[in-house]
Amino acid sequence: MLPPDLRFPSLLVVLALTFDLLHYVWGSAAWGLFGRHKERKIHGREQTEPFDAPTWMNYPTNLFFWGKIVLIVYAYVLIGAFVAETVM
Repeated sequence: MLPPDLRFPSLLVVLALTFDLLHYVWGSAAWGLFGRHKERKIHGREQTEPFDAPTWMNYPTNLFFWGKIVLIVYAYVLIGAFVAETVM
């Protein structure tokens, strides 16, 4: 049985792991699809002109990256407080 004081930090850890998974899934899917789109667009021609990726494409990746860091730090603080209170 999990102590009540550790339930919320446990939820934060699970959310952080979810954000970690979404960070990789979104980043891989977005850049994979974007790259495939660019490959089909040039269709056998050599790409000589530079192109920019849409700026919105990285927003979810950054959200998931920083979100998981915030969640895990918050969970560590709560777990550390629980351990300090229990030991002392």
